[in-house]
Amino acid sequence: MRRLQTGGVALFFVGTSVFSVAMAQSDEVSLRFAPEEGSSFTTRIWAKTVEVTSEIEGAPTPAQVSDERRMYFGNEISNIASDGTVTLIPSTRHLQIFIDRPDWTGADYDSLAPKRNAANVTRILDYFVSKRSAFQELIQPDGTIVDTVGFDEYLIHMSHHLNEEGIGQDFLATIRDDITSPNVAHAIEGPFFFLTANPVKKGDTWVSNLSQSIPYGGMALVTWKNTFEGVEEIDGRTLAVIRSTASATMQAALAKGNRISVELGDVTGTAVTHVDLTLQRPVFSDSTLTLPLNISTQNPVGGQDTFKKTYILTNSYKNVHENEIPVRYSPPRQKPKR
Repeated sequence: MRRLQTGGVALFFVGTSVFSVAMAQSDEVSLRFAPEEGSSFTTRIWAKTVEVTSEIEGAPTPAQVSDERRMYFGNEISNIASDGTVTLIPSTRHLQIFIDRPDWTGADYDSLAPKRNAANVTRILDYFVSKRSAFQELIQPDGTIVDTVGFDEYLIHMSHHLNEEGIGQDFLATIRDDITSPNVAHAIEGPFFFLTANPVKKGDTWVSNLSQSIPYGGMALVTWKNTFEGVEEIDGRTLAVIRSTASATMQAALAKGNRISVELGDVTGTAVTHVDLTLQRPVFSDSTLTLPLNISTQNPVGGQDTFKKTYILTNSYKNVHENEIPVRYSPPRQKPKR
């Protein structure tokens, strides 16, 4: 079972990935992760999470906040084992974060900015970007990430470095549940979960199941139904097209004794991925996942407060040329006045 995580600093590590295809002598296409050893490529990820809160009982006007991440990653295929397991070395080349929420007083983040504020999260992101190739991902042919080599050592070095800069261990402990190997694996995985190890023909479908943590606790089982829609010629390239739709059910409830109750509404999701059959990796992948939650909490006087939160997660993945990576700092956009 593969796992996705949302919330906290984990939202900053939103995915990059590859998956490959190979055309057989028949009309079948193999959607296996089988890149060429020694190859490298650059990916651009634009990911956005919109959180909409509305009162079920009370004020009808919803409150909306959003976090947007724009990231560029380098990807190096350093080794392919005899069983097909691939060693991928990711490197963060550029990172921007835009935050739009009523209670946010901090600055947007840009790894190219000439000056840094003293925010703890900002300094953690600076460290993450500065350590470009701190760990490796081991990825099986079906796209499953089986290990993140060197990640524990990376966390130890990060903790020591930040502690020397005055960031206390108490703060680091509060985010340690978010900066985990599964979260980082998901950042590298990207659209890996649309893979299938079996050859497919036009019209074939397969299912990908993922465990996704739910804000406030609990776990949902997200099921993606994937359909191979055939091959298209776009801009002189031969591209395989995969279209996916998502649904979900509650997989694990909150721990007993928790004062918060969460019910999962009707989850919807769509994704379209284009795969270059010559390069044997995806060149475009766009997805949207909507998670509606009904939440009840116990208030201090013994009653219950009930409200609804809807999380809309969008992700746009694209292969880009090296010269498309920003190299100069651009001032942040003006935030709308409230």
